[in-house]
Amino acid sequence: MTKILIVEDDAFFRQSLSLELKKYGQVFQVDNLEDAKKALLMAKPNIALIDLNLTENKNQFEGLDVVSLCHEYGITPVVMTSHDSPEVIQSAFERGCAHYFAKSDVQDNLDLHLGRLLKSFDQDSFDSLIKDKFITTDRYLLSQLQQIKNLSLVEDTRLLITGATGVGKTLAAKLAHELWNPSAPFVHLNLSELPENLIESELFGHKKGSFTGAISDKVGLMAKADGGTLFLDEIGTISLQLQKKLLRAIEDKTFTPVGATEPQKSNFRLISATCDDLAGQIECGEFRVDFYFRIKGIEVNLTSLKSRRQDILPLINFFIQKSAKKIAFSSEAQDLLKQYDWPGNVREIEGFIKEVLAGASGLIQAKDLPRRVLGNNTPTQNPIDSGLVTQKMRSFIKEHGLPSLIKAIEDEAFAEAWDQASGKVNEITRELQLSKSMYYRIHNDWKSNREGQYVQ
Repeated sequence: MTKILIVEDDAFFRQSLSLELKKYGQVFQVDNLEDAKKALLMAKPNIALIDLNLTENKNQFEGLDVVSLCHEYGITPVVMTSHDSPEVIQSAFERGCAHYFAKSDVQDNLDLHLGRLLKSFDQDSFDSLIKDKFITTDRYLLSQLQQIKNLSLVEDTRLLITGATGVGKTLAAKLAHELWNPSAPFVHLNLSELPENLIESELFGHKKGSFTGAISDKVGLMAKADGGTLFLDEIGTISLQLQKKLLRAIEDKTFTPVGATEPQKSNFRLISATCDDLAGQIECGEFRVDFYFRIKGIEVNLTSLKSRRQDILPLINFFIQKSAKKIAFSSEAQDLLKQYDWPGNVREIEGFIKEVLAGASGLIQAKDLPRRVLGNNTPTQNPIDSGLVTQKMRSFIKEHGLPSLIKAIEDEAFAEAWDQASGKVNEITRELQLSKSMYYRIHNDWKSNREGQYVQ
């Protein structure tokens, strides 16, 4: 249980604050410097909420001594005071103050300011929340999730979640929302799933008759996210023109519905996510620098499964446990599953388990695994063929050279993805894990080669 020490000479404020904070932990109260010194040693609180004036002399700041002691004892000191002079604030932080609040703001928004802070001391609750959403023992990934927790203490900071497809960006966004304000609305829009001309109407809303098909007024998602979280998924897929329109809306929380003349306000907290290389897109002129820094705030990167292979089998077991039908994998099959890169990450594992459950039962042997999982991991007589390069490729390299082989593989993979996606750019870039700049480079080369074949 979190231990909270209130150091406050105003009896009414101290008592009312104590009653409000009991839901967050065990509360201790003192009203002077000497009692504060004793309480820090005897109660050993996790956090101390400190008023700077503890006597009638308003020019004395005994609370600063309490801040210094907290810093020395490893206790988190939080100042709550009516003093807002830069000199006093600087002195408090120099002595080790962790957070500095105006007393009037705390009184008006206690749960908003202190609630999140006090919840952050409940590591068991956070660990339980993580365990329910993420199956991982990877230290780097856990550190990134911890960063989301720390971010919840900062008012109105934007969050950008990056990572390959299927790593759990939506789960991370929902985790951030639960830490911020779980009772508020969570509004999610995948920007890659809508045509460009509909995104503006979806986000901002529109007035009846503003365009063909607008048969009634529509409330946009930004308005629906008021007081809560707006999650914009696949932010890297939107055009430069739409990025420009979103700049003001994100910065000022102000937008104008399509066909309207009066702007509207919405106090939402923004989370964005992408599997694209935004730095590469900026370099190629496909993504605005100012828009990137609008959405970035704090950036959290979720690692792919091929860099945390220790999580593969626990994830497989997790999805098996969710099913009424149970299966098991032989030791050889488990080794192959751990060696496979899982380019679709957690989402691919979930689909893989559904696929296996639908067509097999009992103990799954290595030979029963899908061909994509077996790959070149299948035992072979010739150790030279145990890698990705096949004998056919070696023959091609000898005759035409390595650059020609790479180009042929690139063209063949792109042509296959193009046909499967019917030329839809976003689907092709996701399937091949390409940045937009790389997509257009390959597309132009592939298109030129194809047109050259037709001319011949």
